[in-house]
Amino acid sequence: MNKEILRSAITAFWGSFPKKRRVLLESNPDLADNVYPVFEAMLRDPFFSDVELMWLVKDPDQWRERFPQKNVSFVAFDPNDNRSRLGAARLALTSRVVLTCNKTIWTPGKSQLCLFLGHGTPIKACKGFYTPGPFCNAWSYPTENVKAVMEEQLGLSPAGGMLLGYPRNDYLNRPCGALDKLVDRRGRKVLFWLPTFRQHTKDYGSNYALSGCGLPLLGEDGALEALNAALERENILLVLKPHPVQDMSAIRAGDLSSFKLIYDDDLRKNGVQLYQLLADADALLTDYSSVYCDFLLTGKPIGLTLDDLEQYGASRGLVMDDVTAYLKGRYLYTLDDLTAFLGELSRGEDPAAAQRAQANDYYNHWKDGASALRVASVIRRYLEKGAV
Repeated sequence: MNKEILRSAITAFWGSFPKKRRVLLESNPDLADNVYPVFEAMLRDPFFSDVELMWLVKDPDQWRERFPQKNVSFVAFDPNDNRSRLGAARLALTSRVVLTCNKTIWTPGKSQLCLFLGHGTPIKACKGFYTPGPFCNAWSYPTENVKAVMEEQLGLSPAGGMLLGYPRNDYLNRPCGALDKLVDRRGRKVLFWLPTFRQHTKDYGSNYALSGCGLPLLGEDGALEALNAALERENILLVLKPHPVQDMSAIRAGDLSSFKLIYDDDLRKNGVQLYQLLADADALLTDYSSVYCDFLLTGKPIGLTLDDLEQYGASRGLVMDDVTAYLKGRYLYTLDDLTAFLGELSRGEDPAAAQRAQANDYYNHWKDGASALRVASVIRRYLEKGAV
């Protein structure tokens, strides 16, 4: 029996069971990304007080004490274990609503809303790497300008698209002091660095290593120390958070006086979300990551490390032929470029502001910080009326 026949048989069997008044939730990392702000919105809405909100997580015990509400539950989920995946599939097929942004759970059955929120607007190629389309019957996008790209790259149905925006973006213009829980600013401006992965923890055939310490622009011996010295001169703290799927054995860097690494565990232990940290930052450093499109909403400076543009395009691939036609900001090809960007940031100069504002209009339809409420309203309407 092939996989498709088995999948259809399981869907038909469990799909015949009554659906529970349950919203099944998934994100990676756990309780994060675009699903978590919707979870917060549902907790604040009295309508959901009798709706079961069930999370699929790695370790349920670490979350139960934090969320003692009677209608909130946690179930262990290991996507690499077949038994665990089948258990998650059973829960998905018996839930009225499934809300995901990363892992694919199961093909939706009848009388179900399976809403995929994604984890960003594609800049790097996704087609062939990740195909959530068959596992959802509705999905969110941030602007009409990228809808077709998302359909093509992620295998999403045009009919299921909903202009809801990304809920995690709601945090970006609501500074709450989250960054101070992780780092000591000491009066310095903060440049937040979110590089996308070059070496995935899994080998997809597109991995490659950067020279030097394994980070963009820092290929020469002593480059990291030279960067730290420049940061000290400009009174800037650079906070680097590696991508969740980055193979950390390829990065040879540690904390320096003005260079700080943080990880997902640091966020979880301090009860903060990544985009809450970004709201507290003064500028962003990134490359081919979807965070670029999101951070545009802050209006703050963005430095784009493009020193390996040709290599990245030839290996993983990009969704556009010319990234500079779509990604606007300070283009950085060398460490000297980055040092100059630090000087501009220190002096309050922002020569790319007008171009970024145009890019913001291109990538973000919603600028009201209310995407979580929009998604929660869709779920509420479905539970009330069986339609969105």
